[in-house]
Amino acid sequence: MNGSDVLGSPPNGTDQTVFTISTAEKVVEISLLAVVFFFAFCGNLLVWVSVLWKPSLRKETANYLILSLSAADMTVAAFNLPFTVSAVARGGWVLGDGVCTFLGFTNMITFVASVMNLAAIGVNRFCIIVHYSKYPTYFDRRGTALTIIGVWVLSILLAAPPLIGWAEYSYLPGQSICFCNWPSSVSYTFFMVVMCFGGPSSSMAFCYTTIITAVRESRRGVRQGNEQASCQATPVRSAFLRPQASGSNSENTQGRLKSLTSIKSHSEDEIVHLTETPKPSSNLLTVPRMPRPVFKQAFQTNNTVDNITTICNDGSSSTSHGNPPYSAQAAESSASILRRHQEAKKKKDREDDIKLTKSFVVVIVVFTICWLPFCVTMFWSVFSPTPVPRLVDMATLMLGYSNSCWNPIIYGVMNNKFRAVFKEILRKIFRCNWTR
Repeated sequence: MNGSDVLGSPPNGTDQTVFTISTAEKVVEISLLAVVFFFAFCGNLLVWVSVLWKPSLRKETANYLILSLSAADMTVAAFNLPFTVSAVARGGWVLGDGVCTFLGFTNMITFVASVMNLAAIGVNRFCIIVHYSKYPTYFDRRGTALTIIGVWVLSILLAAPPLIGWAEYSYLPGQSICFCNWPSSVSYTFFMVVMCFGGPSSSMAFCYTTIITAVRESRRGVRQGNEQASCQATPVRSAFLRPQASGSNSENTQGRLKSLTSIKSHSEDEIVHLTETPKPSSNLLTVPRMPRPVFKQAFQTNNTVDNITTICNDGSSSTSHGNPPYSAQAAESSASILRRHQEAKKKKDREDDIKLTKSFVVVIVVFTICWLPFCVTMFWSVFSPTPVPRLVDMATLMLGYSNSCWNPIIYGVMNNKFRAVFKEILRKIFRCNWTR
């Protein structure tokens, strides 16, 4: 046909629009769809291999929600894209109504599942950051599994009405796909807008707004706590040693310490100093053993403890006299250090959760950018008497399909754990192929 084909009406004749497509347009469309297929399938397969292979990723229940979202993207790549390429290459749909209806149904399921998975991830992030104490209850392995099952069951239920007569699935020539023919039921169109956009969008907006507010308040509290701690006498403790009461002069001080010795703990903020004082005796100064090894050394000294001096950050000091038991002072200091160590670990875990949450926010933004134009053309087809031009229709479809490629890239760029595992897997793959 002079280098062009006519993309005709769907098999059941519900859309009578006819488009003419040139061979050059075919080549461009098929090439772009092939690129999307490659990156979508391989990228999401890499996500699955990473989580299932690496124990550090497998033990985090939130990553199973990522796998659920990735499964929707892989379904798009494996089942929907090849048939779109076939329809473009053949100039229309030739596989019959039954196959078209089935593919339209799977297309709708994956689309709805992507939105619902994003909403579930938003609730997950909300619980782990805002209500951390309740997170293990709601999102343990069982709770996460039930959430994923619920997402997919709901997606199937929302995609089912066209199978029983509320709207219909048919071939759309403007996009070369089998999907819901929106003009066939305006009521179903509005129903899906509310269920797939209104509800999930409201949920995600509430969750992430609350998360942002909580993080800001937490950081403000940390700054205020640091300012108050700067004038308190807790960061550094010094133990000064004195001669025994039996008394001898400086000529008999055979056990004099020649240098300042510092014992560092796991927390960089606390150091116990042993300074030189002139009294010979034979006492072993040993720091009590804690559940975690806070102090790692014992020192032989010729002195006994006399003064405990506390030095503030501003340089001032206060001294308590007498002969307090060193073990009590060491235990108090060790407990403080252990507590700080645990708090630092919790802070790091919280920072990791916040970083992962940021990557999910980017995923949501990218999803909206990719699929919003498709939704605009959907309303255009329902309410406008003028058909959507094929160039616009195909551009919005490919942009929507491309969303399946972006999520693995976002995880690799913004998440240190995923990036490290991606590099390790790809290094093994290419090294193995190179040696062959």
